[in-house]
Amino acid sequence: MAATCKSNDKVFAISTISSKDILSIHVVLNVNDESLVEGLKDIGMEIIERCDGLPLAVKVVGGLLLSKGKTRGDWLDVCSNVAWSMTTISDDVNQAVYVSYEELPHVLKQCLLYCSLFPKDVLIKSADIVNMWIAEGFIHITSMKQPEDLGAEYYKQLVSRNLLDPDYRFYDQKACTMHDVIRSFSQSVVKHEGLFVEEGLNPSFTSGTSISEIPQGIGDLMFMQFIELADCVKISHVPDSILKLRKLRYINFAGTNIASIPRGFGKLEDLVMISGFPTHSDDNTDQVWSSLEELGPLSRLTMLAIESLEKASSGSVAARAKLSSKAHLRILNLGFTIRLAQNREVEEQNNGEQERIEEVLGNLCPPTCIEQLAIIGYFGHKLPQWMRMVSVFTFLKRLELSSYACYELPSGLGQLPSLDYFWVDQAPFIQYIGHGLHMPSIGGRGIGLDKMLSGGGVVVAFPKLRKLGFQGMFGLTEWEWEQQVPAMTTLEVLTIVNCQLKYLPPGLAHHANALRELDLRNLSHLLSIHNFPSLVELRIVDNRTLERINNNPNLQHIYIVSCPGLKVLEDLPSLKSIEWVDVTAQVLPDYFRHSKLDKLIVQCYISLLKLISLQDANSSGSEWGKIQHVQQLRATGYISAEETRYISYTKEPYSYKTDIVAGGCVHVEAWRVIFLQAIADTTRKGLCMVCSPYNRVDDARL
Repeated sequence: MAATCKSNDKVFAISTISSKDILSIHVVLNVNDESLVEGLKDIGMEIIERCDGLPLAVKVVGGLLLSKGKTRGDWLDVCSNVAWSMTTISDDVNQAVYVSYEELPHVLKQCLLYCSLFPKDVLIKSADIVNMWIAEGFIHITSMKQPEDLGAEYYKQLVSRNLLDPDYRFYDQKACTMHDVIRSFSQSVVKHEGLFVEEGLNPSFTSGTSISEIPQGIGDLMFMQFIELADCVKISHVPDSILKLRKLRYINFAGTNIASIPRGFGKLEDLVMISGFPTHSDDNTDQVWSSLEELGPLSRLTMLAIESLEKASSGSVAARAKLSSKAHLRILNLGFTIRLAQNREVEEQNNGEQERIEEVLGNLCPPTCIEQLAIIGYFGHKLPQWMRMVSVFTFLKRLELSSYACYELPSGLGQLPSLDYFWVDQAPFIQYIGHGLHMPSIGGRGIGLDKMLSGGGVVVAFPKLRKLGFQGMFGLTEWEWEQQVPAMTTLEVLTIVNCQLKYLPPGLAHHANALRELDLRNLSHLLSIHNFPSLVELRIVDNRTLERINNNPNLQHIYIVSCPGLKVLEDLPSLKSIEWVDVTAQVLPDYFRHSKLDKLIVQCYISLLKLISLQDANSSGSEWGKIQHVQQLRATGYISAEETRYISYTKEPYSYKTDIVAGGCVHVEAWRVIFLQAIADTTRKGLCMVCSPYNRVDDARL
């Protein structure tokens, strides 16, 4: 069934779902104790009926119920809320949205309405919106919590109530969108009831790319707390008057052309978040001054992203930032200007510069309370001492190494008890990953393994790791991890791109029993993918030597792009769908013939589509016999970049449609280049929604 919802002259198409489905999805899952289900089922059914079967309405009310207790009285309060019968808003908006809004505390109402002011296609990033709430006076400093922490709690509450939809490409739900219906409803409330803002209390200076300078008079805005300059490329200077803003809490220079900050910046001691902080030095005085020393007095920082660290004149200058003593610092990005060239070599440098860079990073040791750490563009070949002792960072949850020129990964990462996200992006000199990744090693392969397996109990490495990515490790030929080494038992998503691995390690398949999504792209020597008991979604792109996918009992969906060597799909009893893309193929793969599929999507060259269209399986050249058993087929054949033909087929009830006509041709290899470029541009989409958490330095504030 389908319905339409009209609000503020916008029409939204909305599918409906049955009460039975809703009950199983929302009532049972919201109450884990089976003994409570029967006592709540009748109230749940009544609430569902009020939602008119609309998924959004059910979702929003489900979020509301999650915020309540699990007693019958709590659910009756929701069911009997007078907002169900109020007519003060348009009848075209389901009352469930209004009920959920009315149940919000006043401050959360203000925060939600403010989110509706964001344009439809703009992501709402948690750090940005929290600072805007603070600047608008919605959140106040209390003796118990900092406003940023309080705002983060408000953000999480709106997400948990399903009033904001998290974008799962971002770590820890740090960016979201707002459903069109909720945005339209919220804007209607703002229009009729207004949005309370404490004018004059917390002015902010936000910007777009059209702003060309920071006004000299900015220092007169004594209560300013929030300055957002991200991507204002025309701005290159910070006036000295900014030093008067002693209430300033957040400033973002990322994406600007600002290369220096005024001396005395360290007097802005209320700062808690700085992004895009530029490194520079002035040696025109008796003692070399560096912008890094201005960070020393800023003891309240919770987030810091530093750029151009290669401009630090020495390790001793970097030490003046006093990072290790910042007791509140949770998020840290250490950025160097990237020196890795297209040929995967580090741009020319002398030995003195190499040693200086290594000393600089060595003197930027984070505090042990750090939770998220990103190191971008480090072109030293040696790890600093503090990265060889990572086990002291017991609160570290997220680690990113990008454009990383070292020959090894930090050892002992597996002993970090809180690490749930580890991503390596462009590390071309790493050829081998061994057991040292799990346990600190003294030197040589496998040292530390005996320690892991000996003693009174088995130590599980990476006990909380959920997402792991190895991307651009072009030299990687071996990942050693034996079955007797327990690790990564909570891993859910694994991405490996551009390396020379021939096999995935046996320890991965044996212990990663929570792995649901596997994304493998351009593994130039990979032969097989097998023995993953929990794997549900598999994405394989341009793995041209891959031959077999077998013994993956829960695998349901496979996305295959340009894997011409793949010949065998077997022991995949749960497989439901395949999306197959190959514009160089002249025939369909024979494994289609033996795959029991509910759905098959094919993208190919027009000549192959014509062979598929020959429904007489016995006719010469026909490919129909390989796929005629599939329940649903959608095939697209490319004539040119702008012109395609299609076949749409359903087995039961039978339906067959096509628009195939004679068409021109283009060079097949040219089409392969076009397709692989398209895949490269959309690697964060598709079946495995895995995205490197590092897109640019200031994203750490997410």
